[in-house]
Amino acid sequence: MTRLPIAGRRKAAAADHLEPISYEQSKALARAADVKVRRDLAKRRDLRPEILYFLAEDASELVRREVASNPKTPAQADMLLAADANADVRATLARKIAPLARDSGDDTPDHVRDHALKALDTLAHDQLPKVRAIVAEEMKSATGVPRATVLSLARDVALMVSAPALEFSPLLSDTDLIEVIEGAPVKGALSCIARRTDVGTAVADAIVETRDVDAVTNLLANDSAQIREETLDRVIDQAPEIEPWHRPLAHRPDLPPRAVERIAGFVGSALIVTLAERNGLDPADLREVTRAVQSRLKGEAADAGKKAGNRPAADSEQTADTGVQAATERNDRSQIVQDLVRSSGFAPAIVERILHSRSPRAVTALAWKAGLNMRTALYLQLRTPRAFPAPRF
Repeated sequence: MTRLPIAGRRKAAAADHLEPISYEQSKALARAADVKVRRDLAKRRDLRPEILYFLAEDASELVRREVASNPKTPAQADMLLAADANADVRATLARKIAPLARDSGDDTPDHVRDHALKALDTLAHDQLPKVRAIVAEEMKSATGVPRATVLSLARDVALMVSAPALEFSPLLSDTDLIEVIEGAPVKGALSCIARRTDVGTAVADAIVETRDVDAVTNLLANDSAQIREETLDRVIDQAPEIEPWHRPLAHRPDLPPRAVERIAGFVGSALIVTLAERNGLDPADLREVTRAVQSRLKGEAADAGKKAGNRPAADSEQTADTGVQAATERNDRSQIVQDLVRSSGFAPAIVERILHSRSPRAVTALAWKAGLNMRTALYLQLRTPRAFPAPRF
């Protein structure tokens, strides 16, 4: 017997504590004119199978829904209800039978399981997406269900049906997933595949080939996805113009140094330190990244200067940023400390302690306190280790 939800268990408990009735009484009640009487009868767990089968053909959908939810209903009646004209009856049956087919153990008789799986397959092909979605959600992580049924759900035209199988089902092979990808599935299906645990390289290649921005974003954000270096290069080629890819690219672990350098050339300043921290760059690689970033920042500064034309001299904030950047470029330790002390109000010992810590967060906080912009904070993070080579606490 499948485990019912809390509301269902309360309902079952109430049904189990009814006064016993005889077979003859149950036959009479099953033919009662009052729908409420028949409905209450259909809730009982102590009825003979033939009574429940009889009620499965009741004229009232309310009665048939109770039969559909009753775990004592015989498999033959469930098969009948799987083709019921009323969608709510079929949905109710799906909620009951999907867990039964998924979780039935070795003690479940073969004929009971076979009937459950047949009914489940019928519901998996139901005309209403709502019914198919219930089956899909219940079966998304199951291994003991027919693979053909899971494939049918994965290829469904409704995302609410296909999503659970595409994202979670262990029965889908890489070949199955690539066939879905190449079949131009419903919008959102590719993202479901991209979020799977341990996406293989072939599947990752197929997702990138689609150039679906949302799907590639989800793939890059999936740390368990296996992405070949060549595939990553293709993503980086397109990434400068696709902002949603910047953050997941910067947060991917174990990027090749060349990829780190390329990504540092177009992502926002706040993501560059993330690149260095996430990928454990050695000093030589960090120097390469630093040079690439500095080149870019100087280019931006030059462009800004051209646009400024003959405008008045920079305001105090611009002057403070320019002074700290210039001192950092010269590795002028004394001037760096002096400028930061003046701007932040901190004592020299505190400023030096923060710079010696080499903590991106601490340095960024110091720059913020000093009223400096993010570009200057980046300069301090990347360049001050040369002027402050060892921690001093």
